[in-house]
Amino acid sequence: MNQNEAIYQPAHYTQGEIETIDHIRDMLTGDEFVGYCTGNVLKYLARWRHKGGVEDLKKARQYLVWAIERQEQMDAERLELGDEDIPLPRSDELIR
Repeated sequence: MNQNEAIYQPAHYTQGEIETIDHIRDMLTGDEFVGYCTGNVLKYLARWRHKGGVEDLKKARQYLVWAIERQEQMDAERLELGDEDIPLPRSDELIR
């Protein structure tokens, strides 16, 4: 397995017809998925010097990308529905 596969599509998470992260995304609400991703960002950032090195930093980056994409999608959906009056979560709320 090359380094990119270990980060973006590890073999042990791609058994069957759906990748595990896609199943998780489908099973959680948008807010839950953003929380799941930010929790993983924190995990990989906390351990990178002691366990996985730069590969863990890249994994943290990937989870952050997924969190940002989902949050932007939810923000856009709110605007399309005319829910401008619903306050968007603060950045500190996203990582709690």
